[in-house]
Amino acid sequence: MDLYRLITEDHQEIRKTVKLLVDGDRSARMREKDFLSLWREVMSHQIAEEKVFYSPLLESDETELIANEAIEKHGLVRTVLRELDKATPAGADWAAKVKVLGELLEGHFRDEEGETFKMARAVLADEDVEAMAKEFAAMKKRIAPMQEPETARAAAQRRLAEPLPTPSPRACGIAP
Repeated sequence: MDLYRLITEDHQEIRKTVKLLVDGDRSARMREKDFLSLWREVMSHQIAEEKVFYSPLLESDETELIANEAIEKHGLVRTVLRELDKATPAGADWAAKVKVLGELLEGHFRDEEGETFKMARAVLADEDVEAMAKEFAAMKKRIAPMQEPETARAAAQRRLAEPLPTPSPRACGIAP
């Protein structure tokens, strides 16, 4: 398993989802669905990447700065994601924020797939990278379902708090 390939494949999936949000003539409901997918993809990717890939890079003098820069960019991406979560998908501000998010992500991916990977290959042993790839994939799989934006969590909590409808006696088979 190749960690660098896994990360790059994630980047490709995220690019596709951002493209749907930026270019697509999709309904607000479909944009909400695509945004939820993007949120899960980005958040699970970033969490696994920071814990598995960037943690060892922070321990090396040669890669500490570039790792810190990448983690800061992750923070900027999360900020824009949270702003998108609060905005209305049909609004012009939402479309502008999606475009900015796409640009942030693309710049980060370009840096990471270029200079960061080059520097990481110089300081990380191949056998460590293979183990990291397995850990990265397992962590993403484990945490992806738990990644939801605030509005999705709030909507689910409202649905859970609503009383269940009372079935009619006829539906229960006890009415004449």
